[in-house]
Amino acid sequence: MVKKLNELLKVLGIYSDDCKEIDNITYRIECVNKNSLFVGLKREGYVVSEDIQKAKSFGVSTLANVDADYVYHDCVFAYGMLLEAFHEFPSDSLCVIGVTGTNGKTTVSSYIYQMLRQLDKKVLLIGTNGIYYEDIWEETVNTTPSQEVLAKWLLFAKEQEIEYVVMEVSSIGLHQKRVVGIQFDYVIVTNVTSDHLDYHGSLLEYQLSKYQIFKYLKKYGIAIVNTDDEVIRLWKSQLAVECIEYNEHVIEILQMHARGSLFVYREFLIQTNQVAKCNIYNLCACISVLKHLQFSHKQITTVCKQLDVVVGRFQVVHENPLVVIDYAHTEDALYQILMFYRKIKKGSLFVVFGCGGNRDVSKRAKMGKVACELADVVILTEDNSRTESVENIILDIVMGCNGKEIVIHSREEAIKYALSIMHNNDIIIIAGKGNERFLFKDGLYQPVNDLDIVNGFYIGR
Repeated sequence: MVKKLNELLKVLGIYSDDCKEIDNITYRIECVNKNSLFVGLKREGYVVSEDIQKAKSFGVSTLANVDADYVYHDCVFAYGMLLEAFHEFPSDSLCVIGVTGTNGKTTVSSYIYQMLRQLDKKVLLIGTNGIYYEDIWEETVNTTPSQEVLAKWLLFAKEQEIEYVVMEVSSIGLHQKRVVGIQFDYVIVTNVTSDHLDYHGSLLEYQLSKYQIFKYLKKYGIAIVNTDDEVIRLWKSQLAVECIEYNEHVIEILQMHARGSLFVYREFLIQTNQVAKCNIYNLCACISVLKHLQFSHKQITTVCKQLDVVVGRFQVVHENPLVVIDYAHTEDALYQILMFYRKIKKGSLFVVFGCGGNRDVSKRAKMGKVACELADVVILTEDNSRTESVENIILDIVMGCNGKEIVIHSREEAIKYALSIMHNNDIIIIAGKGNERFLFKDGLYQPVNDLDIVNGFYIGR
């Protein structure tokens, strides 16, 4: 693909008579060629001014906020727009569904992906668990990938004539402008509680980052929002876009047990194998999208019956005793899963969890409090401690506990201990890591997976 430089620059309001043909846009000096447009972005180990001079010495056109051929005040924004313009804004010809929220992004996006595939639609999924299209899978480092990764896959979707792209959009991804140049047909906001305060600095800044997603809606785009959430309810009152609400006034839960749910959402009577109030709400968001896309009542009710478990989310990995793995790593997410299983338990409810290091410290005691209030047996252990002391992290969690907690630093030993003392009617929630296949400890990645530990325990018996 080749574009003329002056045509590309127009997207930034920069006018030039340079008709040089550009076949590559990059911020990596090691990737430039004579037909590149080099954008000066800060990155670790590189000095932007030096990179610009190198690029100029190679005869490469440059754009940066100073000392470049073309000067622009916000190079991150510019890079995203240029990438999308280079590929002729592929989101314009796709139906793009963006999902954000403190909790539920992966579940909602996975549900929509499954439902559209069951309806024989071509759909691409981008999110925490990876990038999926038919039999293709690519691992993702971040929930919302980098600008160049998104540009690559949206171009792929356009070239493959894929109809739908479903994308998780994180607060950090929004703050770092990774979705600049992408326009959404639908934006789903599941909830806004508290997370990533270590990055954003305050709850308000976190909320403001989430709110940015609405500016990426297409002209006639639709916002689908959970207005049981107080913050989202306030947002809706200020939005000048069409909104579809889901909340307690249009949802009636008729039955809910360990193997499924029966509920009414607007005109739909839904029977599903998905469980818990939070996942019923997640499913209602998906139904709203499908209804607006004009799928029939029968099609929607049928696909709701046939959803697979979302890996690492409310995932039952052993029966009798019931062992559940979940990604819950916030106060609200832990509350949701413990409250559901507390209501249906016949024996004792166990929870094994920890908190990540070098991350939001304020949630640790809150999660300890929730665990001790709702679970019968609370086992505190390590999560991704990164460069923090596991002992110090657990001490922070203990500040919210009531004395019933058991501390076992090794995650593997903590899970094995819980499994060893359970009885058949008991339930154990192993929370915090979902399907992650590593433990980030002392600055190193160690191969640890909760499912493997559970399977190893029962195989060894």
